[in-house]
This record gives sequence, structure tokens and C-alpha cells, in this order.
Amino acid sequence: MLCATSRPFCTWSFTLRLRLALIGLRLLRPSHSSKAVGDPPFFLASAVFFAIKDAIVAARTEAGHKETWFPLDNPATPERIRMACLDEFTAPFVCML
Repeated sequence: MLCATSRPFCTWSFTLRLRLALIGLRLLRPSHSSKAVGDPPFFLASAVFFAIKDAIVAARTEAGHKETWFPLDNPATPERIRMACLDEFTAPFVCML
């Protein structure tokens, strides 16, 4: 008698053959520590951070500041981005060294 939850014999046979085939398979180029999951989001976030930094450099140049180096810590919050732009509104609040 065949139960409703049991698998047919042909499925079990196929699964067994597939497992034996995979055990005997030798990989020519094994993947060691694949970076397919962790690295793309990390580098995408870095690209956004440096795009924000380039926009700040453009805003500072437009406001008349020629120096290209400025501190911008992560996370780049709207407040930090606004204070890094150095225009006539943020100038009184920024300590110039």
C-alpha cells in the first residue's frame, strides 16, 4: 500500500544516483571563500559615500574654498554633509583651523 506522503521509488533512485555522482565529482576550480554575498553591498555603500564626498567638494569649490581635504566621518548624516559644505550659512558654526 502506498501512503500519500511516501515518495515513488524512481525519485529515491534518482536522488541516490545524484548524490553518488556529486561525491565522485572533482572540482577543477574550487571556490574558496566566495565573496558573492558580502562584498557587493559593501562596495556599493562606499561608492555612495565617495559620491557624497565629491558633491561636497563641488559645493565647497562653488562657495570659494579651494582646499579639497576635509573630514567626513561615517555615517554621512545630513547634518554632517551640510556642515561640510562650508557656505555662508554654515561658516559661523565651523571652527576654521
